[in-house]
Amino acid sequence: MDKLVHFKPDLNRFNVLKEVYGRQLKNFFATEPNRQSTWYFNVLMSEICFTKEALMETLNDLTYEKFSAMAPDLFKDVYVEGFVFGNVSRKKAESFLEEVESSLRSVNAKPIAPVDRMRLVKLAEGSELVYHRENEVHKSSSVTTYYQCAFENPRMNMLLELFEQITNEPCFDILRTKEQLGYIVFSQVKNVSGVLGLQVLVQSHKSPEHVDERIESFLREMQPFVAALTDAEFATHVEALAVRRLEKPKTIAQQATKFWNEIYVRQYNFDRDATEVAELRKLTKEDLNGFITEYLLPGGKQRKKFTIHITSTVPADAVSRKRPSVDMEGTDSEETGDDDSEDDIEMAQSAELPPPGDIVSPVKTGNKCDAIRDIEHFKKKMGFHPVPPVYIDIDTVLPDQ
Repeated sequence: MDKLVHFKPDLNRFNVLKEVYGRQLKNFFATEPNRQSTWYFNVLMSEICFTKEALMETLNDLTYEKFSAMAPDLFKDVYVEGFVFGNVSRKKAESFLEEVESSLRSVNAKPIAPVDRMRLVKLAEGSELVYHRENEVHKSSSVTTYYQCAFENPRMNMLLELFEQITNEPCFDILRTKEQLGYIVFSQVKNVSGVLGLQVLVQSHKSPEHVDERIESFLREMQPFVAALTDAEFATHVEALAVRRLEKPKTIAQQATKFWNEIYVRQYNFDRDATEVAELRKLTKEDLNGFITEYLLPGGKQRKKFTIHITSTVPADAVSRKRPSVDMEGTDSEETGDDDSEDDIEMAQSAELPPPGDIVSPVKTGNKCDAIRDIEHFKKKMGFHPVPPVYIDIDTVLPDQ
């Protein structure tokens, strides 16, 4: 800790790490389309998240002198939050904290109030939004569709997780196996900053507008699919989800991670699993189908859809590169595809990067989506959800006796 608060950068090391980080930023444009769409989701939906172009521009302006001048001020005003878990007494844990605070006092650090966690953009009811970027490296495109549902609460958590539990296998079977849209197909529940949503991601050689339409078609099919489940089949899904949620952590690290997640978001809902499973067991097929109608299907009162299209501009007849890979048995093999490779990285380094903030015109999705052209304007127009709810006052927790 003393080395950290009295950190003095080395000039040679600074130059090496600056070059490495700059290369990583530039190579972002050679990563797989699905990874790019994940990053753009964070940029568009998070309260504070910078584009790679903005980071590169700032990095180019960063000098050793500027960095050296910043380092002493890094801990000038600081808030410390920690968690000690395991075979450690309260007294010993407090001594760890004292060591940290002692080092900070040695550089005259001043404590500040806790800073609120990042908030998520609040989409308006009825939103049909699309953000479009082009990819000049990979032959495949990517579509990430996000349906923002509601602020976190036990019932909504379980409706989403139960929907994902029931439809996860059909999603893969229909979109990947039957329609052969691509090898990367999955759906997942997203809980970001206390805001719940459903995300469906497909990386495909087909056009983003076609994939977008197939995702919508898949969701429409899921309503009669859920309705057709027998009571026994529905109960089996409920119990499978309950067992998974109530499964005890297998390692001390897993248990510590669960506790820390609650601390980090400052919700302190340490009985989350038991509370939500109790809510899960109250749900019916009618509840789930009502959720699908209201939050996921076109015309739903609470439907809020946000889509990211990463469109390939690589000609379909371009020769695929061969790259070494590791198969399931751990032996080397060769295959073709669109994963990252040294050739891709070299292409990204030599290709001319898009100017900062450049957003190409959106494709026509057939769903009357509104194009997002200015990220900052979009965020200001939509506004943000409040910070997640606090379940207990952590200051009232009694010390160990």
